[in-house]
Amino acid sequence: EFPPGTVLYETVGNVTTPRFSPDGKLIAYFSDRTGEYELTLRPADGAGEEKVLTKLGPGFRYHPSWSPDSKKIAWSDRRQRLRFVDLDTKAVTDVASAEAFEISNYAWSPDSRSIAFVSDRDQVANLYLYDLTDRQVYQLTTFYTGIQGITPLSPVLSWAQGADRIAFVYFEL
Repeated sequence: EFPPGTVLYETVGNVTTPRFSPDGKLIAYFSDRTGEYELTLRPADGAGEEKVLTKLGPGFRYHPSWSPDSKKIAWSDRRQRLRFVDLDTKAVTDVASAEAFEISNYAWSPDSRSIAFVSDRDQVANLYLYDLTDRQVYQLTTFYTGIQGITPLSPVLSWAQGADRIAFVYFEL
């Protein structure tokens, strides 16, 4: 616990969307202090140096999300593609990157073996699942009104960590 007013870090440039690891030991964030965005880790207690995981090029990145096992971090990039990095190997994976569709929200499964996401790949935003084991994308819903929030980046998706259930928002007519 930190006393009120404690500052753990100095300014490190344009830092966006910081997220704690599930164990609370690390913070992942995006920084563009070098002129291109980097996915960076920093110890949450302020001790130790930051570690750049991967350089991502110019353009804004959105919402780093830790897998429950703290071994991967997912995010969507300026082209709204879902990507994730394996912290052990530093390998970056594009989820179905050959297909041209936007991804607006995503959530890890409790076992860290899949990612649910909202995509407009069929011109209407629906729920999909990417299985990390077989590297396949599966469509889970077919709402004609779409899954969406108030804004394109509003959270609309959550996967319960203690159960195999996904909550999401959609419109009915």
